[in-house]
Amino acid sequence: MVEPMKIVVILNLEASRSVKQLHGTLEHTGYYYNFIKGYAKITTSMEKALKKDVMFCWNDHCKKSLDILKEKMATAPSLIFLN
Repeated sequence: MVEPMKIVVILNLEASRSVKQLHGTLEHTGYYYNFIKGYAKITTSMEKALKKDVMFCWNDHCKKSLDILKEKMATAPSLIFLN
């Protein structure tokens, strides 16, 4: 059974407003790397926003990536509590 509180937290992840927030989001979602097929490809647009010579810009591609991650994390097998 999936714990409802975990799903609520995941679905309430907000768009990052700074590089620091984006780092936090990627660290949080990175825990599920092994459970989400294509994680690296999904997060590519967010990783590009972290490049040193690029001004931080949260765009539609980043939003779409975050939405996909939310969907996949909310259904990831890692959310199931094993007895």
